[in-house]
Amino acid sequence: MQLFFLNQNGSSLISKLSRIRLYEWVCSLLFLFIPLSTAIPNLFLILLAALFLCMIKEINLGNFKQAKFILPLVIVVIFSINSLFHGQFEEDIRLLSRISIFILLIVILSIVENDFRVKMFFITGVNLSILISLISMTFFFLEKGELAFGNTKYVNELLLLERPYFGFLCVLSVIICLSFFKTTKYKYYLLSSAFVCIAFVFVISARMSLVSLCLIGGVDLLYNRRNIPYKKLTILVSILAVVLMVATNKNIRSRFYIDEGIEMTLKKASVYEPRITIWSCFPELMKKKSYNIITGLGSFTATNEYLMECYSYTIDNISKKNYYLSEKFNSHNQLADVLLSHGIVGLGVFISFLILLFYKYGSNYYSIALLTSYLCFLMVENVLHRQLGCYLFGVLMFLLDNRGKGGNQKSMFK
Repeated sequence: MQLFFLNQNGSSLISKLSRIRLYEWVCSLLFLFIPLSTAIPNLFLILLAALFLCMIKEINLGNFKQAKFILPLVIVVIFSINSLFHGQFEEDIRLLSRISIFILLIVILSIVENDFRVKMFFITGVNLSILISLISMTFFFLEKGELAFGNTKYVNELLLLERPYFGFLCVLSVIICLSFFKTTKYKYYLLSSAFVCIAFVFVISARMSLVSLCLIGGVDLLYNRRNIPYKKLTILVSILAVVLMVATNKNIRSRFYIDEGIEMTLKKASVYEPRITIWSCFPELMKKKSYNIITGLGSFTATNEYLMECYSYTIDNISKKNYYLSEKFNSHNQLADVLLSHGIVGLGVFISFLILLFYKYGSNYYSIALLTSYLCFLMVENVLHRQLGCYLFGVLMFLLDNRGKGGNQKSMFK
C-alpha cells in the first residue's frame, strides 16, 4: 500500500479523510491494548507518531500554544533542570522519559476528531482484561476453593494488572459508558459493561476505586440538582449499598482493616497498611540537610533512596522491614512525591496543571467525574512513575476533550 508516497505537488496519494480514518483506527487499537499489555501500546504509539509527522503540514500547529499543551512540557523541563542541577539527571532519565510519553500522547491524540470508536475500543479492552482475569480466578478457585482478594499475595498473580490500576481502569470505563450510552445504539453493551466493571471492583476489593465510585455518585447528586427525583434516589441507594457491602464483605472489610471498634481498626491499619508507614517517613525526609523547600531533594531517585533509608531505621519488625526494602516502596502519593523530589516549584506547576483542567472542563459533569477519580488516584499512587500511569494521563486529556458531535474540541486541522 502506497500510503505515504507523495506526488509532485507534495500531496498524499490517498485522501485526507482516509488518512484521518487510518489515524483513528490506530488510535483505537492503542486504547484497546492499554488495559491488556505494557509493550503493545508502545508500538502503536510509535506508529501514531509517524502518521502524525506525515500529516503535519495539514495540522494547525498554532493550536498547540494552548496552556494544556505547554504546562506538561514545563513540568518535564522543571523536573529535568532540577535533576541536572542536583547531579541526578542520569538516575532520573528513565522516569522522565516515561513522563514524556504523556506529553507525546497529548499531542498526537489531539488531532483525533471522532472519539466514539476510540472510547468503544477502550471499554472493550477493559472488558477483555476482566475476562482474562476471571479465567485465572476461576482456575484458582477450583484449586484453592476460595477467592482471596483481601490483603494477600495472590492478588497480583490472578489479575492481569496490579489491583489499584485495574480498579482505576474499571472506574474510567464506567464513566465513559455512562457519558454517552444515551446517544448510541450500543446502550445495552455500555450499560452491561458499566455493571461488569462495578461488580469487578467489588470482587477484587479495590479500595480507592470503591471510594471513587461513591464520590462520583455524590458529585452527581450535587451537580445535577435539577435531576429527576428517582435518579437521585437510585444514586443515593447505590451509595448506601456500597457502604453496606464494605461493612459486610469479608475481603472488603479486610482491605479497609475494619475490626470491632474504631480503635482496633486504626491499630490494624497502622500495622498492616503500607501507606501509613510510608507516609510517616515524609517528615523525616523533609528534615534532611539535602532537602530544600524550593527545589526538594532534587530528583525522584533521591526521594526513593531516602525512603529506603527511612524504612531501615523506623520499622522495628525485621520481616516487615525486609519486605519494605525488598519491594522498594515509593511514596504512593504523587503530589507528596513531587513536593519531596522537586519542592514547591515543581508542585506549584503540577498543581497549576490540575487546576487548569478543573477550570477548563469544570462545566461538564462527566469531566468533573473523570478529574475527581484521577485526583483520588493521585493521592494513593505515584502515577507518573509507571508507564501505564503516564498513558492514563494521556487518556484523561483525550477524554476531557469531547470530540463527538456537539463536543467542545475544535478541529486541529487547517
